[in-house]
Amino acid sequence: MFISILTTAALAFAPSSTTHIGVEPNRVMAFDRVTQHRLRNQQYWSDFTQAYPTWQARFDEASGKPYRMWGSGISFDASNENTLLPALLPFLEMHGLTGLKSSQLHLTKFGADTEANRVYVQLQQMEDLSEPVWNDISRSTHSVVPVWRRNVEARFHHSKLTMLGVDVDPMLNQGEDYQEPIVQVQASEALQMAIEAVTPATFHWATSADLVWLPLADTLVEHPKGTNARLVWEVRWETQSPRGKWVAFVDVETKKVWNVYNEVRYLDGTLHAEHDERTVGGEIIVSPLMELNVFGEAFRTDFDGAYAVD
Repeated sequence: MFISILTTAALAFAPSSTTHIGVEPNRVMAFDRVTQHRLRNQQYWSDFTQAYPTWQARFDEASGKPYRMWGSGISFDASNENTLLPALLPFLEMHGLTGLKSSQLHLTKFGADTEANRVYVQLQQMEDLSEPVWNDISRSTHSVVPVWRRNVEARFHHSKLTMLGVDVDPMLNQGEDYQEPIVQVQASEALQMAIEAVTPATFHWATSADLVWLPLADTLVEHPKGTNARLVWEVRWETQSPRGKWVAFVDVETKKVWNVYNEVRYLDGTLHAEHDERTVGGEIIVSPLMELNVFGEAFRTDFDGAYAVD
C-alpha cells in the first residue's frame, strides 16, 4: 500500500479570533512624485547638495525633511559617542536636516559592528515641559518627554556618514498661542482606566507608565482634525488569561484612551495531510492531523487538526 509524504494543506499566521490584538499607532507613509520634486527644490536641501552633491533623498511629505537620505561618506569621528555627538548634532541643526534644535535630540542607541567597521546611532526626539509632571508609579518626575517613535537614525561606515533617516514631528513646535495640556490624570489612574477598558477583573502584573507625546497625524487612530499630537500616559501591563502584553495611551487631560494594542502575537491554523484511503485502489484523501506536536511538545493539534500558539 502506498502512502504519500505528509504535507501541510493549511498553515496560517493570523490574529486570534478571541483575544484583542489591536494596531500600533504607527505612521502610514505615502509618497507623491510631484510633491517629492517640489521638496527637492527647498532652499535648505539645495544648499546641502551644493556642499555634498552626491547626496539624494526621499522626503517626508509632512515635515519636508529627508525621511531617508544617502550619498558619499561625510567624515566624522565615530569612534565613540563622546566624540561623535558634539559634531553630529550641530551638523544636523546647521543644515536644517531635522527642523529641530540639537537639545531636542537625545542619544538612545549607539551600536558598533567592528567586523564591518560600521556604527549605528539613534537619536530620540524629546520635548521640554513647562512644568514637571510627577509619576506616582515610577516615583519619578518627568520634565523632558519623548515623542513616541520619532527619531533620527544615522549609519556610519569607516567613520563616514553614509545614510540618515529623519522621522520627527515638527508639529510639536507650537506657535505663541499654544497652551500645554494640563495634567488631570495621575499615572496610576490612567493605568487603572486602561485595565478596566481592556482586561477587567483579570489578574495583571508588570505594570508601568511613562509620559510621552503621541503623534496622531498620518496614523490610523481616529482623531479630530487639527489634533496632531497629544500628551499621554503610555501604560503597560501583562495578563495570563487572555495572554497579553498590553500597551495603552491615555490622555493626561481628557482621560481618553487613544489606542490599545497587544504585543503578544498569536499563530493559529489547521494542519491536514494527504494520504491514500488505505484500501485496495483507494484514492488520495485529505484528513486533519490529530494530536500532532506543534513547535515542540508544548502545543498539540486537536481532533480537527486545529492549533493555537501564543
